[in-house]
Amino acid sequence: MYRPKVRTNKFNYLHGYTLIEMMIVVAIIGVLVAIAVPSYQKYVRSENRVEAQGTMIQIAQKLSTYKLVNGDYKTTLSNSAIYGASYLPVTGGSPTYNLSLVVDTTGMGWTLTATPTGRQAGDHIIVLNDQGQRCWTPNADCTVSATSGWDLNSSS
Repeated sequence: MYRPKVRTNKFNYLHGYTLIEMMIVVAIIGVLVAIAVPSYQKYVRSENRVEAQGTMIQIAQKLSTYKLVNGDYKTTLSNSAIYGASYLPVTGGSPTYNLSLVVDTTGMGWTLTATPTGRQAGDHIIVLNDQGQRCWTPNADCTVSATSGWDLNSSS
């Protein structure tokens, strides 16, 4: 007599994920991305700013050398003469800051300004002068002084 096989395990079929389970996973990933992307963008802006500040200090050192050799800044002085470009970074990727070097009327002082551009456009203006005074502000009215600095508003 023939007896058909009786299924002893009711889970003898292919296992898979339901649509609800997949939607939950996608929602969790979406929340993680919504948190991670702004944090990463803030980190990249901060790193670009630190790189620009370091480059501005290097430019200041070159300007000091220039003054020692020439006596003042009255001769033709440009970004290309000192740094080689009017933007940062010079190599690798799109510019993040536009540099502007302004020599005062006496020819004895200068102000170097880095204005954010491109993907850095939401960041603040960075200013450094010949006396080592620094300023970092969201507007163009950055007044350098002994009390201003690059680290006063580090929460941006």
